[in-house]
Amino acid sequence: MSTTQASLNATAKNALDKSLPLLDGLCTLNPRADPEQVAAIKAAVKNQLTGVVNELGFVGGPRTARVSQYFGLLLVNTDTGAFPTATLITDPEKIGGTLGKLRDVLGFNFSNRDFVNSIGAEQNLSNFRIISDYVTSLAQSWINNLALFEPEVAQSPAMLLSRQFSVIAESVKEVRFALDSVFVGQSERQTTSVPLPEHLSSESLSLEDLLSWISNFVTNEGPRLLQEGGPIAIAVSIVPLLRRFLSAISHLPKSFGPSSPLPQAFFAPRVTVALARLEDELRSTLRLSESVSA
Repeated sequence: MSTTQASLNATAKNALDKSLPLLDGLCTLNPRADPEQVAAIKAAVKNQLTGVVNELGFVGGPRTARVSQYFGLLLVNTDTGAFPTATLITDPEKIGGTLGKLRDVLGFNFSNRDFVNSIGAEQNLSNFRIISDYVTSLAQSWINNLALFEPEVAQSPAMLLSRQFSVIAESVKEVRFALDSVFVGQSERQTTSVPLPEHLSSESLSLEDLLSWISNFVTNEGPRLLQEGGPIAIAVSIVPLLRRFLSAISHLPKSFGPSSPLPQAFFAPRVTVALARLEDELRSTLRLSESVSA
């Protein structure tokens, strides 16, 4: 995760954490408002704002089209254009999208102050303004940094490597799912030793240990090393471990046979296909890592 993405993600999480309680506490000032409609629009705002946060934290960089779509849904009326607009409207009385619709359904009017006849009503207006400020400030930050996430920038080798880590993590999940489907569950995987190539034969790993090691590396340790150490960390830490993982996974098919210590269900086609995909992704990631660290 780049410094810019980390900053935006932290800001977005803070905005979400502070906005959701305020959103849940908003009460309608319009006595004719439909409670079901109010609940539905609140849920839509919550889902869209959560979607922004999830996308900004996406491993390998946010997908720009999705982030912009969420902000467009939150702030822009479809009949007036698409996000990002030339000038972002930040006035809570004029913003569109689901936030603007929520404002109108709840009867919040900042100019004429209709229905504002108590301290509680005044607090509702203030809370809505705070939510709007959080969302529009985050949207403006996204606009200011959008160029940094364009494809020609986001497709840097380091960013591609970060995304490749997430692909490997998904491949490990597919291997586990395939094994579960042929009744090789976690308990059996933890007691099944993995046949290793000669240069790794001094090590002893269970099948589940190996899968967990790979998964933990590509979801936690690898991205952290990439962010903190750059090319040096890739050369001295990431490349050696990827070679070890690839060597261990690619050796598994060579161990097939009557005397194999692996469960017979391990040789089911769906398992071998999932393992082959994991091997391919590890090999592709290793090549990319070697090119970045060269």
